[in-house]
Amino acid sequence: MATHPLSCASCNTSWVPVLDRPAGSCAPVIGRAARILRRWQVHVADAMTPIAATPYRPRDQATGRFLSQPAAGIEIRMAPLVQHIRLLNRLYDVPPPSPIELLARHSIKAGVTGESRVTPLPREDWQAGGMHYARGDWPHFGDDYLAYEHVLRRVGHELFGDTSRIAPVRLSRVNRYDEIVVRTRDMGTDHATALGWSVSWYGFSRTWAPDDAPSMPAVGLTGWLANAPHRPVDVPPACWREQMSVWLSEDLARSAWVWSRIVLFMRARGKYLLHGQLARPSKLADLRRHL
Repeated sequence: MATHPLSCASCNTSWVPVLDRPAGSCAPVIGRAARILRRWQVHVADAMTPIAATPYRPRDQATGRFLSQPAAGIEIRMAPLVQHIRLLNRLYDVPPPSPIELLARHSIKAGVTGESRVTPLPREDWQAGGMHYARGDWPHFGDDYLAYEHVLRRVGHELFGDTSRIAPVRLSRVNRYDEIVVRTRDMGTDHATALGWSVSWYGFSRTWAPDDAPSMPAVGLTGWLANAPHRPVDVPPACWREQMSVWLSEDLARSAWVWSRIVLFMRARGKYLLHGQLARPSKLADLRRHL
C-alpha cells in the first residue's frame, strides 16, 4: 500500500473509493469507514514499527563505525508480517483488539489460582519433566532462564492443563508464516485460547512440533525477558529473580485473559487465526518498563 496507496496495482480496485477520485473531487473518509481505517492503521504501525525502527545497527568490522540498516534485511523480516496482516485482513473486517487496548479497558486479577483454569486438568500429579531442547545446543540459556521457563510451564499447567498436548493436529509440512487458521465450529474457545497462549509464549514451532522432535527454548519467554526492566544495581540478584518470577506469573495470566478476549472476537467471525504476533509477551514486559 505504500507503493500503491489508492488502488491495487494488479486490478486497479480502489482501496477507499472516496479517496481515489479526480483532483478536486475527493472526499474525506468519515464515520464507520474512518474508524475501520484508523484501526488498521494502528495495527499495521504497531506490527511494523519495531522492525523498521530497530535499535540494532551493524558495525563495520574494519573501522568500528555504525552502518545503516540494510534495507534487504528489514524487508526479509517484514515479509512474514506482511503475509500475516494480509491474511488477517481477509478474515476480519477490523483487526482483533490489541493487548494494550484490552488491558487499558479492564483491570484483571493477576494471580493464578486453581479457580482460574481455562480447561480442566487431565491429571493433578504434574511434574516439571525434562527440557524440550538440548542445553548444549543453546549455551547462552543458563540456569536463570531454566528457572523462568519452569515458571512458564507451571503457570501454563495451572491455567490450561497439559499444554504439551493441546495441539489438535501435527503439521505435516513446514509452515512458512508461523500461523494457522481453524474454523470455530471445529474448536472450542477454551482450546483456542490455550493454543493462542502457547503460540505466544512457546512459539509456533514448539507448540505444533511432535513430542519427540528436537525443539528450542520458548521464544516468547525470551522476548519477554529481553524487554523486562533491568535490575537496579542496589537490588541483589536473588531478590531480583524472585521479583521477575512474580511479574512473569502475572503477565502469563494477563496473556491468557487477553487471548480469551481475542478468541471471542474471532469466534464471532467464524475462524480463529492463531499467531503469536497478536499478543506478544514482549509488549507486556515493555509495559513494566514504563510504569
